[in-house]
Amino acid sequence: MDYKDIIDNDYEKNHKGRSYSKEFVHDNFNKFIMNGGKIFKHEKSMFILRPWNDAVVEFHSINGGNSNDLLNGVNDLLKNLSNKFQFAVTYYDNPHVNNLIPKSNFPAKVSKIDQGEDKTFEAVFDLRG
Repeated sequence: MDYKDIIDNDYEKNHKGRSYSKEFVHDNFNKFIMNGGKIFKHEKSMFILRPWNDAVVEFHSINGGNSNDLLNGVNDLLKNLSNKFQFAVTYYDNPHVNNLIPKSNFPAKVSKIDQGEDKTFEAVFDLRG
């Protein structure tokens, strides 16, 4: 699955009806890449990476597949990130993601933060093992 298909599928399943359009997501993704943004791709999922400092990286999931695809992608991503960072943080709205986090290969703390659209929950993964 290519980047465009992943974005399209993710938008249709998880973001349709939000305050932003699919075109807006594509435009922002392209701008992020053009400005040197880092992407990690795993089969039907991809992750936008934003390092905060030498110890912490923020990631955003774009999942074109099912929840299993997302879990496998996150586990692969976190394994890769553990070589460089101590913690990885992500923000999301979908409460079903809370059921996937305990299945991760890394321990995580989930908090309900209610900071607006796409920031209802925060998950912080401890990559130190």
